[in-house]
Amino acid sequence: MQASRPFPKQPIDRSTRGCQLTSRYHICRAAELEALTAFRDLIDRACAEHPAVDQQTCYDLKLAVEEACSNVITHGYAGMNPGSLMLALDFEQEQVLVTIT
Repeated sequence: MQASRPFPKQPIDRSTRGCQLTSRYHICRAAELEALTAFRDLIDRACAEHPAVDQQTCYDLKLAVEEACSNVITHGYAGMNPGSLMLALDFEQEQVLVTIT
């Protein structure tokens, strides 16, 4: 599943126009509800390293990831041994791409 959310509008540094500046964060855990804490912590650390990401956006990212991962854990692995769940965050100039596999 992938979702993209734009950052709040801020002036763009024209000197980097045309360059793809990204930061990638990823984590893999067993698909258990206890993994959600590690996912939230990763999002907090990643947001803290990107001043363009405000508190509301960080909160929204955590909420969306927690909801999606909870659904996978609760419904996707119902009655089965948990597999792995990987979260990847790609911070670009004006958006963050969230990938859950």
